[in-house]
Amino acid sequence: MPARTFALFAFISFVVVTAEFMVIGLIPNIAKDLQITLQQAGTLVTWFALSAALLGPIVTLLSGKVNSRKFALLAMSSFAIGNLFLALFPSYSLAVIVRVVQGSLLPSILSILSLAAVKQVSHQMEGWAISRVNLGVALATVLGIPMGTIIAAASDWKISVLVLSALSFIAIIAIIFGFPSFQDKKGGIRPLAQLSLLLRFRFLAHLILSALLFTGMFSGYTYIAPLLSSVADFSEIAIGWSLIGFGIAGIGGNFVAGRFSASNNLSSTIYVSIVLVFSMVMVVPISRHFPLLLCVLLPLWGASHMAAFVVTQVRVMKAAQGYKGFAVSLNLSVCNLGIASGSYIGGVAEAKLGIVNVGYISTFFIILVLAASIAALCAGALSGPHAKLNQR
Repeated sequence: MPARTFALFAFISFVVVTAEFMVIGLIPNIAKDLQITLQQAGTLVTWFALSAALLGPIVTLLSGKVNSRKFALLAMSSFAIGNLFLALFPSYSLAVIVRVVQGSLLPSILSILSLAAVKQVSHQMEGWAISRVNLGVALATVLGIPMGTIIAAASDWKISVLVLSALSFIAIIAIIFGFPSFQDKKGGIRPLAQLSLLLRFRFLAHLILSALLFTGMFSGYTYIAPLLSSVADFSEIAIGWSLIGFGIAGIGGNFVAGRFSASNNLSSTIYVSIVLVFSMVMVVPISRHFPLLLCVLLPLWGASHMAAFVVTQVRVMKAAQGYKGFAVSLNLSVCNLGIASGSYIGGVAEAKLGIVNVGYISTFFIILVLAASIAALCAGALSGPHAKLNQR
Protein backbone atom coordinates (compact mmCIF):
# COMPACT_ATOMS: atom_id res chain seq x y z
CA MET A 1 0.00 0.00 0.00
CA PRO A 2 1.40 3.44 -0.88
CA ALA A 3 2.61 5.54 2.03
CA ARG A 4 0.14 8.28 1.10
CA THR A 5 -2.75 5.87 1.64
CA PHE A 6 -1.54 5.09 5.15
CA ALA A 7 -1.16 8.84 5.68
CA LEU A 8 -4.80 9.29 4.61
CA PHE A 9 -5.94 6.62 7.07
CA ALA A 10 -3.99 8.29 9.87
CA PHE A 11 -5.43 11.70 8.96
CA ILE A 12 -9.02 10.41 9.01
CA SER A 13 -8.52 8.73 12.39
CA PHE A 14 -6.92 11.96 13.64
CA VAL A 15 -10.01 13.97 12.65
CA VAL A 16 -12.63 11.64 14.13
CA VAL A 17 -10.76 10.99 17.39
CA THR A 18 -10.10 14.72 17.81
CA ALA A 19 -13.84 15.23 17.32
CA GLU A 20 -14.55 12.79 20.14
CA PHE A 21 -12.14 14.19 22.73
CA MET A 22 -11.60 17.86 21.83
CA VAL A 23 -14.81 18.77 23.62
CA ILE A 24 -13.12 17.88 26.93
CA GLY A 25 -11.02 21.02 26.69
CA LEU A 26 -14.01 23.10 25.54
CA ILE A 27 -16.42 22.21 28.35
CA PRO A 28 -16.01 25.47 30.36
CA ASN A 29 -16.40 27.59 27.21
CA ILE A 30 -19.43 25.66 25.97
CA ALA A 31 -21.13 25.83 29.37
CA LYS A 32 -20.65 29.58 29.62
CA ASP A 33 -21.69 30.36 26.03
CA LEU A 34 -24.77 28.10 25.99
CA GLN A 35 -25.70 29.02 29.58
CA ILE A 36 -25.74 25.43 30.80
CA THR A 37 -24.02 23.78 33.75
CA LEU A 38 -20.60 22.18 33.56
CA GLN A 39 -22.27 18.84 34.19
CA GLN A 40 -24.56 19.31 31.19
CA ALA A 41 -21.63 20.30 29.02
CA GLY A 42 -19.75 17.25 30.27
CA THR A 43 -22.55 14.97 29.11
CA LEU A 44 -21.50 15.76 25.54
CA VAL A 45 -18.56 13.43 26.17
CA THR A 46 -20.90 10.78 27.56
CA TRP A 47 -23.36 11.02 24.67
CA PHE A 48 -20.60 10.41 22.14
CA ALA A 49 -19.12 7.45 24.04
CA LEU A 50 -22.49 5.79 24.71
CA SER A 51 -23.56 6.24 21.09
CA ALA A 52 -20.33 4.64 19.90
CA ALA A 53 -20.81 1.78 22.33
CA LEU A 54 -24.51 1.07 21.73
CA LEU A 55 -25.12 2.14 18.12
CA GLY A 56 -21.66 1.61 16.65
CA PRO A 57 -21.94 -2.17 16.10
CA ILE A 58 -25.37 -1.80 14.48
CA VAL A 59 -24.08 0.83 12.05
CA THR A 60 -21.08 -1.39 11.30
CA LEU A 61 -23.34 -4.31 10.37
CA LEU A 62 -25.32 -2.08 8.03
CA SER A 63 -22.19 -0.51 6.54
CA GLY A 64 -20.98 -3.96 5.47
CA LYS A 65 -23.38 -3.71 2.54
CA VAL A 66 -21.89 -0.41 1.35
CA ASN A 67 -18.74 0.22 -0.66
CA SER A 68 -15.92 1.38 1.64
CA ARG A 69 -15.27 4.66 -0.19
CA LYS A 70 -18.96 5.60 -0.28
CA PHE A 71 -19.40 4.90 3.42
CA ALA A 72 -16.24 6.83 4.31
CA LEU A 73 -17.59 9.81 2.35
CA LEU A 74 -20.97 9.56 4.08
CA ALA A 75 -19.40 9.27 7.52
CA MET A 76 -16.96 12.15 7.08
CA SER A 77 -19.77 14.29 5.67
CA SER A 78 -21.60 13.89 8.98
CA PHE A 79 -18.54 15.21 10.81
CA ALA A 80 -18.04 18.09 8.38
CA ILE A 81 -21.67 19.22 8.13
CA GLY A 82 -22.57 18.47 11.76
CA ASN A 83 -19.71 20.55 13.13
CA LEU A 84 -20.39 23.33 10.64
CA PHE A 85 -24.02 23.61 11.74
CA LEU A 86 -23.03 23.43 15.40
CA ALA A 87 -20.60 26.32 14.95
CA LEU A 88 -23.14 28.43 13.05
CA PHE A 89 -26.25 27.57 15.11
CA PRO A 90 -24.93 26.61 18.55
CA SER A 91 -27.34 25.01 21.02
CA TYR A 92 -27.18 22.20 23.55
CA SER A 93 -29.87 20.17 21.75
CA LEU A 94 -28.06 20.38 18.42
CA ALA A 95 -24.77 19.49 20.11
CA VAL A 96 -26.33 16.33 21.57
CA ILE A 97 -27.72 15.31 18.16
CA VAL A 98 -24.38 15.91 16.44
CA ARG A 99 -22.50 13.97 19.11
CA VAL A 100 -24.89 11.00 18.97
CA VAL A 101 -24.71 10.77 15.17
CA GLN A 102 -20.95 11.11 15.06
CA GLY A 103 -20.47 8.68 17.93
CA SER A 104 -22.55 6.04 16.18
CA LEU A 105 -20.30 6.33 13.11
CA LEU A 106 -16.93 6.31 14.88
CA PRO A 107 -16.55 2.51 15.28
CA SER A 108 -17.53 1.96 11.63
CA ILE A 109 -15.03 4.50 10.35
CA LEU A 110 -12.16 3.13 12.38
CA SER A 111 -13.06 -0.48 11.61
CA ILE A 112 -13.10 0.28 7.86
CA LEU A 113 -9.73 1.99 8.17
CA SER A 114 -8.31 -0.99 10.05
CA LEU A 115 -9.79 -3.49 7.62
CA ALA A 116 -8.51 -1.55 4.60
CA ALA A 117 -5.05 -1.41 6.15
CA VAL A 118 -4.72 -5.11 7.00
CA LYS A 119 -6.05 -6.10 3.56
CA GLN A 120 -2.90 -4.64 2.06
CA VAL A 121 -0.34 -6.47 4.18
CA SER A 122 0.60 -10.01 5.15
CA HIS A 123 -0.76 -11.75 8.22
CA GLN A 124 2.47 -11.05 10.10
CA MET A 125 2.23 -7.32 9.35
CA GLU A 126 -1.29 -6.73 10.65
CA GLY A 127 -0.07 -5.14 13.89
CA TRP A 128 2.17 -2.84 11.87
CA ALA A 129 -0.77 -1.78 9.69
CA ILE A 130 -3.02 -1.12 12.69
CA SER A 131 -0.32 1.00 14.30
CA ARG A 132 -0.23 3.20 11.18
CA VAL A 133 -3.96 3.79 11.40
CA ASN A 134 -3.64 4.36 15.14
CA LEU A 135 -1.00 7.03 14.51
CA GLY A 136 -3.91 9.40 13.97
CA VAL A 137 -5.19 8.59 17.46
CA ALA A 138 -1.78 9.37 18.93
CA LEU A 139 -1.54 12.63 16.98
CA ALA A 140 -5.01 13.60 18.17
CA THR A 141 -3.69 13.32 21.72
CA VAL A 142 -0.56 15.36 20.97
CA LEU A 143 -1.98 17.96 18.56
CA GLY A 144 -5.73 17.76 18.04
CA ILE A 145 -7.06 18.08 21.58
CA PRO A 146 -4.59 20.80 22.70
CA MET A 147 -5.16 22.63 19.41
CA GLY A 148 -8.88 22.92 20.06
CA THR A 149 -8.31 24.14 23.60
CA ILE A 150 -5.75 26.75 22.52
CA ILE A 151 -7.94 28.08 19.70
CA ALA A 152 -10.94 28.32 22.05
CA ALA A 153 -8.87 30.17 24.66
CA ALA A 154 -7.62 32.66 22.07
CA SER A 155 -10.95 33.23 20.34
CA ASP A 156 -14.10 31.11 20.74
CA TRP A 157 -15.00 27.44 21.09
CA LYS A 158 -17.06 27.69 17.91
CA ILE A 159 -13.88 28.52 15.97
CA SER A 160 -12.38 25.25 17.20
CA VAL A 161 -15.45 23.42 15.89
CA LEU A 162 -15.17 25.26 12.56
CA VAL A 163 -11.54 24.19 12.21
CA LEU A 164 -12.59 20.61 12.89
CA SER A 165 -15.28 20.95 10.23
CA ALA A 166 -12.71 22.27 7.73
CA LEU A 167 -10.42 19.32 8.45
CA SER A 168 -13.37 16.98 7.81
CA PHE A 169 -14.01 18.61 4.42
CA ILE A 170 -10.32 18.16 3.56
CA ALA A 171 -10.65 14.49 4.50
CA ILE A 172 -13.66 14.18 2.17
CA ILE A 173 -11.61 15.50 -0.77
CA ALA A 174 -8.76 13.13 0.10
CA ILE A 175 -11.17 10.18 0.29
CA ILE A 176 -12.53 10.93 -3.18
CA PHE A 177 -9.07 10.73 -4.72
CA GLY A 178 -7.19 8.31 -2.51
CA PHE A 179 -9.40 5.95 -0.50
CA PRO A 180 -9.32 2.28 -1.59
CA SER A 181 -12.65 0.93 -2.80
CA PHE A 182 -13.76 -2.44 -1.49
CA GLN A 183 -16.70 -4.15 0.19
CA ASP A 184 -16.44 -6.42 3.21
CA LYS A 185 -18.25 -9.37 1.65
CA LYS A 186 -18.44 -11.25 4.90
CA GLY A 187 -19.95 -8.19 6.52
CA GLY A 188 -22.48 -7.58 3.76
CA ILE A 189 -23.62 -11.12 3.03
CA ARG A 190 -23.61 -12.82 6.43
CA PRO A 191 -24.54 -10.39 9.21
CA LEU A 192 -25.98 -13.21 11.32
CA ALA A 193 -22.65 -15.01 11.14
CA GLN A 194 -20.97 -11.91 12.47
CA LEU A 195 -23.46 -11.66 15.31
CA SER A 196 -22.57 -15.23 16.22
CA LEU A 197 -19.29 -13.82 17.55
CA LEU A 198 -21.32 -12.60 20.52
CA LEU A 199 -22.29 -16.17 21.32
CA ARG A 200 -18.70 -17.30 21.71
CA PHE A 201 -17.58 -17.13 25.30
CA ARG A 202 -13.90 -16.81 24.53
CA PHE A 203 -14.48 -13.97 22.09
CA LEU A 204 -16.57 -12.21 24.71
CA ALA A 205 -13.68 -12.76 27.13
CA HIS A 206 -11.45 -10.75 24.81
CA LEU A 207 -14.01 -7.93 24.73
CA ILE A 208 -14.21 -7.97 28.53
CA LEU A 209 -10.42 -7.67 28.74
CA SER A 210 -10.61 -4.61 26.46
CA ALA A 211 -13.36 -2.99 28.53
CA LEU A 212 -11.51 -3.57 31.82
CA LEU A 213 -8.22 -2.32 30.41
CA PHE A 214 -9.73 0.92 29.11
CA THR A 215 -11.68 1.42 32.32
CA GLY A 216 -8.44 1.30 34.25
CA MET A 217 -6.54 3.43 31.73
CA PHE A 218 -9.05 6.27 31.61
CA SER A 219 -9.96 6.34 35.29
CA GLY A 220 -6.36 7.42 35.77
CA TYR A 221 -5.58 9.34 32.57
CA THR A 222 -8.71 11.51 32.80
CA TYR A 223 -7.39 13.03 36.04
CA ILE A 224 -3.71 13.26 35.19
CA ALA A 225 -3.78 17.08 35.03
CA PRO A 226 -5.24 17.67 38.53
CA LEU A 227 -2.91 14.97 39.85
CA LEU A 228 0.17 16.76 38.55
CA SER A 229 -1.18 20.06 39.81
CA SER A 230 -2.00 18.98 43.37
CA VAL A 231 0.69 16.39 44.05
CA ALA A 232 3.66 17.55 41.98
CA ASP A 233 2.69 21.24 42.23
CA PHE A 234 3.05 21.69 38.46
CA SER A 235 1.97 24.97 36.90
CA GLU A 236 -0.50 25.00 34.01
CA ILE A 237 2.38 25.49 31.58
CA ALA A 238 4.29 22.57 33.08
CA ILE A 239 1.19 20.39 32.89
CA GLY A 240 0.71 21.34 29.26
CA TRP A 241 4.27 20.38 28.36
CA SER A 242 3.94 17.19 30.41
CA LEU A 243 0.85 16.17 28.45
CA ILE A 244 2.60 16.90 25.17
CA GLY A 245 5.49 14.70 26.28
CA PHE A 246 2.96 12.05 27.30
CA GLY A 247 1.48 12.14 23.80
CA ILE A 248 4.83 12.14 21.97
CA ALA A 249 5.89 9.09 23.96
CA GLY A 250 2.56 7.57 22.99
CA ILE A 251 3.56 7.79 19.32
CA GLY A 252 6.65 5.73 20.13
CA GLY A 253 4.57 3.22 22.07
CA ASN A 254 2.20 3.00 19.13
CA PHE A 255 4.97 1.96 16.76
CA VAL A 256 6.55 -0.49 19.21
CA ALA A 257 3.18 -2.16 19.76
CA GLY A 258 2.64 -2.38 16.01
CA ARG A 259 5.97 -4.15 15.65
CA PHE A 260 5.48 -6.81 18.33
CA SER A 261 1.74 -7.29 18.90
CA ALA A 262 0.90 -9.34 15.80
CA SER A 263 2.78 -12.52 16.74
CA ASN A 264 2.38 -12.28 20.53
CA ASN A 265 -0.92 -10.45 20.95
CA LEU A 266 -1.82 -11.78 24.41
CA SER A 267 1.75 -11.51 25.66
CA SER A 268 1.76 -7.90 24.47
CA THR A 269 -1.34 -7.24 26.58
CA ILE A 270 0.54 -8.57 29.60
CA TYR A 271 3.60 -6.39 28.97
CA VAL A 272 1.53 -3.26 28.43
CA SER A 273 -0.52 -3.96 31.58
CA ILE A 274 2.62 -4.36 33.68
CA VAL A 275 3.99 -1.00 32.53
CA LEU A 276 0.63 0.71 33.09
CA VAL A 277 0.36 -0.66 36.63
CA PHE A 278 3.91 0.40 37.45
CA SER A 279 3.35 3.91 36.04
CA MET A 280 0.07 4.52 37.84
CA VAL A 281 1.28 3.14 41.18
CA MET A 282 4.55 5.08 41.13
CA VAL A 283 3.30 8.46 39.88
CA VAL A 284 2.25 9.73 43.33
CA PRO A 285 5.36 8.73 45.33
CA ILE A 286 7.65 9.94 42.54
CA SER A 287 5.74 13.22 42.30
CA ARG A 288 6.19 13.77 46.04
CA HIS A 289 9.78 12.69 46.53
CA PHE A 290 11.56 12.63 43.14
CA PRO A 291 9.63 15.01 40.82
CA LEU A 292 12.47 15.14 38.30
CA LEU A 293 11.92 11.44 37.61
CA LEU A 294 8.50 12.31 36.20
CA CYS A 295 10.31 13.17 32.96
CA VAL A 296 10.93 9.41 32.70
CA LEU A 297 7.76 8.03 34.28
CA LEU A 298 5.23 10.12 32.31
CA PRO A 299 6.67 9.14 28.89
CA LEU A 300 6.66 5.51 30.06
CA TRP A 301 3.00 5.89 31.01
CA GLY A 302 2.23 7.62 27.70
CA ALA A 303 3.96 4.93 25.63
CA SER A 304 2.10 2.10 27.36
CA HIS A 305 -1.21 4.02 27.23
CA MET A 306 -1.09 4.38 23.45
CA ALA A 307 0.37 0.91 22.91
CA ALA A 308 -2.75 -0.48 24.58
CA PHE A 309 -4.87 0.86 21.72
CA VAL A 310 -2.93 -1.18 19.15
CA VAL A 311 -2.50 -4.29 21.28
CA THR A 312 -6.19 -4.43 22.12
CA GLN A 313 -7.28 -3.91 18.52
CA VAL A 314 -4.96 -6.59 17.13
CA ARG A 315 -5.88 -9.08 19.84
CA VAL A 316 -9.62 -8.84 19.20
CA MET A 317 -9.19 -8.76 15.42
CA LYS A 318 -7.24 -12.01 15.48
CA ALA A 319 -9.94 -13.62 17.61
CA ALA A 320 -12.69 -12.82 15.12
CA GLN A 321 -12.19 -15.79 12.77
CA GLY A 322 -12.46 -13.74 9.60
CA TYR A 323 -15.04 -11.14 10.64
CA LYS A 324 -12.43 -8.53 11.38
CA GLY A 325 -14.42 -5.41 10.56
CA PHE A 326 -17.27 -6.24 12.92
CA ALA A 327 -14.82 -7.40 15.60
CA VAL A 328 -12.97 -4.08 15.47
CA SER A 329 -16.27 -2.22 15.77
CA LEU A 330 -17.29 -4.29 18.80
CA ASN A 331 -13.91 -3.70 20.38
CA LEU A 332 -14.16 0.05 19.82
CA SER A 333 -17.61 -0.02 21.37
CA VAL A 334 -16.52 -1.76 24.55
CA CYS A 335 -13.45 0.48 24.72
CA ASN A 336 -15.75 3.50 24.62
CA LEU A 337 -17.75 1.95 27.44
CA GLY A 338 -14.47 1.62 29.29
CA ILE A 339 -13.65 5.27 28.62
CA ALA A 340 -17.04 6.40 29.90
CA SER A 341 -17.03 4.16 32.97
CA GLY A 342 -13.37 4.88 33.69
CA SER A 343 -13.92 8.63 33.68
CA TYR A 344 -16.89 8.19 36.02
CA ILE A 345 -15.07 5.83 38.39
CA GLY A 346 -12.05 8.12 38.47
CA GLY A 347 -14.31 11.04 39.39
CA VAL A 348 -15.93 9.09 42.20
CA ALA A 349 -12.52 7.98 43.47
CA GLU A 350 -11.26 11.56 43.42
CA ALA A 351 -14.30 12.83 45.32
CA LYS A 352 -14.41 10.04 47.91
CA LEU A 353 -10.74 9.09 48.36
CA GLY A 354 -8.78 12.06 47.07
CA ILE A 355 -6.75 12.61 43.94
CA VAL A 356 -3.73 10.74 45.31
CA ASN A 357 -5.67 7.46 45.33
CA VAL A 358 -7.10 7.62 41.82
CA GLY A 359 -4.11 5.80 40.34
CA TYR A 360 -4.46 2.93 42.81
CA ILE A 361 -8.13 2.49 41.90
CA SER A 362 -7.15 2.51 38.22
CA THR A 363 -4.63 -0.25 38.69
CA PHE A 364 -7.27 -2.53 40.21
CA PHE A 365 -8.91 -2.96 36.79
CA ILE A 366 -5.60 -3.35 34.97
CA ILE A 367 -4.43 -5.96 37.46
CA LEU A 368 -7.59 -7.92 36.68
CA VAL A 369 -6.63 -7.80 32.98
CA LEU A 370 -3.07 -8.80 33.84
CA ALA A 371 -4.13 -11.76 35.97
CA ALA A 372 -6.70 -12.98 33.44
CA SER A 373 -4.23 -12.64 30.55
CA ILE A 374 -1.49 -14.55 32.37
CA ALA A 375 -3.94 -17.30 33.32
CA ALA A 376 -5.28 -17.53 29.75
CA LEU A 377 -1.78 -17.57 28.26
CA CYS A 378 -0.71 -20.37 30.58
CA ALA A 379 -3.85 -22.33 29.74
CA GLY A 380 -3.54 -21.60 26.01
CA ALA A 381 -7.19 -20.60 25.96
CA LEU A 382 -7.11 -17.12 24.45
CA SER A 383 -3.78 -16.77 22.67
CA GLY A 384 -2.70 -17.48 19.15
CA PRO A 385 -4.55 -17.28 15.86
CA HIS A 386 -5.61 -20.95 16.07
CA ALA A 387 -6.54 -21.02 19.73
CA LYS A 388 -9.73 -22.46 21.14
CA LEU A 389 -11.16 -18.99 21.03
CA ASN A 390 -11.90 -19.56 17.37
CA GLN A 391 -14.12 -22.49 18.08
CA ARG A 392 -17.78 -22.48 18.84
